[in-house]
Amino acid sequence: MDGDREKCIAAGMDDYISKPVNCELMFQFIEKYCKPHNEAPARADAFKEQIQEFAAQTGLGEEDVLELFKEFMDSLPEVIVKMGKAIQQEDYVELKKIAHQLKGSSGNLRMNNIADKAIQIEKYASDSKKEQCLELFKDLKKNYRMNLKLIYHSNGLMIKFFF
Repeated sequence: MDGDREKCIAAGMDDYISKPVNCELMFQFIEKYCKPHNEAPARADAFKEQIQEFAAQTGLGEEDVLELFKEFMDSLPEVIVKMGKAIQQEDYVELKKIAHQLKGSSGNLRMNNIADKAIQIEKYASDSKKEQCLELFKDLKKNYRMNLKLIYHSNGLMIKFFF
């Protein structure tokens, strides 16, 4: 339907395929968005260092730190959905509130890649700049996915993405 693609992209989707599904296009998107990353071992090492540093700074055990990070990441899908809706509805007051909360919680865990995006989204929401908010939102989702993969990979678990 007219406008569906734009609505979905504005809500934070990476791309859009209309019905009836074009299988060739679908496989192109799968390849585009599911490419293996050669940076994964370096990211995994950096993540392990982040866990160790956080444990040393807080006095928590590494398993406890990993559990905190996992719980935080498990809570993010709801936050991301709410953020996407606020952007789509151009509700900058709500978006700013969500970004501010995310900035604080991710900053406390020293998840600076997420905190930095939240800071920027909060700033642009204050100025009602939809395009900038949307671009940062897409980057935030990518950072979320990257961190989630690292957390679950550290535990040897498989994950699925629901958005």
